[in-house]
Amino acid sequence: MRLLSLFKPEYVYRPQQLLRRIRLSSRRIAQDECVVDLPWGPTLLVNPHELIGNCVVRLGVYDLTVSEALWRLLDPGETAVDIGSNIGYTASILAQRTGPQGHVYCFEPHPEIFRRLARNVAQWNLPVVARNLAVSDSDGSAQLRVPSYFPGNQGTASLAMVPSGGDMRSITVECTTLDRRTEIRGPIGVMKVDVEGHEPAVFEGARARLAAREIRDIVFEDHGGYPTPAMRLLRGFGYEVFALRHRFQGPRLTTPTAVKDRAEPPNYLATVDPQRARERFSQAGWQLLRGSAARPR
Repeated sequence: MRLLSLFKPEYVYRPQQLLRRIRLSSRRIAQDECVVDLPWGPTLLVNPHELIGNCVVRLGVYDLTVSEALWRLLDPGETAVDIGSNIGYTASILAQRTGPQGHVYCFEPHPEIFRRLARNVAQWNLPVVARNLAVSDSDGSAQLRVPSYFPGNQGTASLAMVPSGGDMRSITVECTTLDRRTEIRGPIGVMKVDVEGHEPAVFEGARARLAAREIRDIVFEDHGGYPTPAMRLLRGFGYEVFALRHRFQGPRLTTPTAVKDRAEPPNYLATVDPQRARERFSQAGWQLLRGSAARPR
């Protein structure tokens, strides 16, 4: 390991993870599945051969900035929604933060990934409901497009992806809209959306909830050119949009710009309570890495 590669918040703020990294055996990495103890308490069954699983095995977390944002924004007892839940990594953060009195609803359309999500949820004693559904702007079925490089990054299947000459297969999946999910009773404290370009359709299918300001905070990934259709739609409902930025000493909120920071994933926060969001991000450090002992101000 290069010395510079160890100078990360994941290791500096949580030294025990560095010890685990040093002790990490090649035999464990060679396995098709392994169980990781997450900093906030639950365990996660991962595939160490793909991007998300490999990061969790080596660093203890995946996408620290987004993870910290979810931890800071959600309060105990609130309802959270995880759209594009993958294997349940972010669902575990939301469920740990909201606690036994809260509710977490997660949606994952890919059948193989959903099976691992369901296995992870089943081993937690946390308030999580998982659905093998895609969230979109209408009910029915759709084609989930799976690129050839999916085995190395199992977060890349998309309803929005257009084939571009490479190998790609399609899976028929069932769709729903957030407005039609009557089991999800508002208000919703935090909603995370990571759907590989399908974000505008997700928000179109949540117009009633957005118009009612039923969803306070939305953390979403968006690779489009600024301002994206998703941002314009959310601003039309009165949401203020911030870019989520990574600093060694902690995350920060900034004004989105047309210039992308190629060192960071393009993640954003849309909120109807910007003052609360600014206060939650005013404290330095990484609360998530302190696990269940951490409480946002």
